[in-house]
Amino acid sequence: MSINAPTQEQARLEIKKLCQSMMESDIRFIDGTRQILRLASDAALNDDDPDLIVFVGIASETDEVPSERMLELWNSEAIAKHTPNWAHLENWAEGHGTVACRNFLARF
Repeated sequence: MSINAPTQEQARLEIKKLCQSMMESDIRFIDGTRQILRLASDAALNDDDPDLIVFVGIASETDEVPSERMLELWNSEAIAKHTPNWAHLENWAEGHGTVACRNFLARF
């Protein structure tokens, strides 16, 4: 763990906040998933944690979707071309990630 890494408690609180934001549609499930995975180690989540596995699967299936920050660099025509598929993947991610978010909210 680096000097600036969050403690386990801080990482779990951040995961909880992310899940709440995802459930309230404040952030996309795909972006929230990526952030959760970055915090997983600091939160001391085991690789075989069933809720974490859901997010690993979401990340794997949606890796083609650029982050909100990266979209700022994209050409509007390219965004328009890919938006239907990205929307489909976001809906898929929400459908799979909602229960895992609820579980993290209950656990943390």
